[in-house]
Amino acid sequence: MCEGAPVRIDLRHLRILVTIAEAGSIRRAAARLRIAQPALTRQLHRIEEALGYAVFVRTAQGVEPSAPGTETLAQARAVLADVDELWAGTQEILTARRPDPPLRVGGVLGAYTDALVPVAGALSGGPVTSHGHRLVSRLVDLLAAGQLDLAVLHEFPGFDVRLPSTLDRAVLRSEPIFAALADGHPLAARREINLGQLSSMDWAMPQLDDGGLHASFQRACADAGFTPRVRHWTTDSSASAALVVTGTVVCGLYPTTYELPGVRAVPLAGAPLRRRLLLAWRRDCPAAGLAGELTERLHAWYEDVAAQRPAYRAWRAGNLACTWS
Repeated sequence: MCEGAPVRIDLRHLRILVTIAEAGSIRRAAARLRIAQPALTRQLHRIEEALGYAVFVRTAQGVEPSAPGTETLAQARAVLADVDELWAGTQEILTARRPDPPLRVGGVLGAYTDALVPVAGALSGGPVTSHGHRLVSRLVDLLAAGQLDLAVLHEFPGFDVRLPSTLDRAVLRSEPIFAALADGHPLAARREINLGQLSSMDWAMPQLDDGGLHASFQRACADAGFTPRVRHWTTDSSASAALVVTGTVVCGLYPTTYELPGVRAVPLAGAPLRRRLLLAWRRDCPAAGLAGELTERLHAWYEDVAAQRPAYRAWRAGNLACTWS
């Protein structure tokens, strides 16, 4: 494209914007995209010129979405999610024409989803494909449409997942959500802390949520006597960790998450933040007969992972299993 020619926004540009937002800085985004930082800066300027407004504002730490940029990024993520689903559906059509289609699994972030591919593969004895997604509703839609056979879902207190009659489910377990603090933070060395002790900090939260995470978080903070100051919206744990290590930001962390450099997982007294994990499957698929044994094997896998996380291991030693209030 010649210098100065008008930019027509396409999927590549949307992915650039989302990557910059997730990375929180041009430098980190350039590294993820494997392009030079000056080239990415020029590309961003041309995209913003085409849109007619700045998608990001510059800060001492990097960049943050502007007010109109926040809406643009939400729409960009939705478009990219739809394109990814379209591509997945195309692959499903091609897969269905093969003589031995693979077992199709999916799920939300967490240890059970990580385990689902190897455990389901070992149990079924055949190939497995996987589809991760942050939206529970999207996973339920894929199950109901026959594009997935099994999926790990999660739900939060007061916001139970409702499934169509063609699907079945089993509860895997409830687990607490810890606070992620910078290693050097005064509270990071505590065995556990009260949620109210984090009232003065900025919070980072996942951008996408349709399962009640945001609402249950707000409710827990209200019960602790404060309104959380959510200043950062992220889409992955690495982006959240980059904010947490500054020492002024805190985020929730699932207890089986891999250890993140410079970040300490600290349990919250009474487990005010928690989630319940489910295994869902289509009643009419061959994999339905594997659900019972698959659940047992996933339990064993989870126990192994939990034992490798020091903070979670210590918490479990002194606490009963999480339950709904």
